[in-house]
Amino acid sequence: MSLLTWFVNPEILEYSEDMETGMEACLSVPGMCGDVLRHKRIKVKYFNGIEEIVEEYEGMNARIIQHEYDHLIGVLYIDKAENMREFVAEQKE
Repeated sequence: MSLLTWFVNPEILEYSEDMETGMEACLSVPGMCGDVLRHKRIKVKYFNGIEEIVEEYEGMNARIIQHEYDHLIGVLYIDKAENMREFVAEQKE
């Protein structure tokens, strides 16, 4: 995935059976984070402004796409998260 990719009308076509838990946070819920179980790999169909694309993503890219796709269908990560806690970012001096 390039630095900037437009996903117009995305649709997740396939989800891998293997999953992993990772910490997520979101500007929609400031100051909080939680552990979310996500699929390790997905296949996505989307329009990039020029043509329809079908691509597979894995790892962090798959996690990010699932997180953002959830927003489109009205789901926040807190609806799926376990172990919700306060998120404290490190301050650089």
